[in-house]
Amino acid sequence: MDLIQTDVDHKYLLLTSVKDIIKSSKGKEFTYQGDLFKILIENAKSDEESVRNVVAECLGLLFIDNSMTMALDLGDKFNSPSKNILTTIAKSLKHSCNKVMNENAHDELKNLIPSYL
Repeated sequence: MDLIQTDVDHKYLLLTSVKDIIKSSKGKEFTYQGDLFKILIENAKSDEESVRNVVAECLGLLFIDNSMTMALDLGDKFNSPSKNILTTIAKSLKHSCNKVMNENAHDELKNLIPSYL
């Protein structure tokens, strides 16, 4: 995960690998979620749209399996002055909606969206 922060030339590829790891760990506890969330939010500020899109997909996938924790974490970022972070969060919620969610994730998403608006 350190490479994501330091290797600017390969950031997109590294984040894509993280997305694949999240997909393959579906339904399992994701050990590094806290650290990963910080890295993803930091990269949500990126000027590169392709990087922000992969970050949004990663956040959306994490939300589906860890909706209660992610709702709090994402909700804390709604007051961010960064338009890129806000846009990336909106896209991540869209990605969550496009995937099959459990009942808890659906309820958390319903509660989260009004506070974003």
